[in-house]
Amino acid sequence: MNRYRHSIVTAAFGLLFLALTACGGGEKARLQANLAQTVLAGAAILYAHEHDNNLPNTLQDLRSYTSKAGAYGTFEETIENPFTGDNPGYELANPGSPLSYSPRKIMVYQLRDGKRDTSLNVAYEDGHSGEYIAE
Repeated sequence: MNRYRHSIVTAAFGLLFLALTACGGGEKARLQANLAQTVLAGAAILYAHEHDNNLPNTLQDLRSYTSKAGAYGTFEETIENPFTGDNPGYELANPGSPLSYSPRKIMVYQLRDGKRDTSLNVAYEDGHSGEYIAE
């Protein structure tokens, strides 16, 4: 099951990478931010698998997991939000909590000016990134 999920996530990143090459300007930065957020969500899921199904307490806990989750750059590049310019540009929603895999439970927020920006996509505990929906 885990290998199957990893294959789906890798394929999704490949498709998103192709979409990025076709975009320009602000839309490209927005897509890159969504990709990084999805990588962080995937890294958090991998982390939870190795830590009794508990999510990480900080983004720094994901340092050794981002490359396994499909990041194309360094950890430092991954946590910088190319759309908002924030560094770190993401925040864990429920650090240290048990992973539920819920498609409605937010796992990662994007930051703008150091604050959660719910006008931007969020990543959910099932690993997908999408529009913010209040829990």
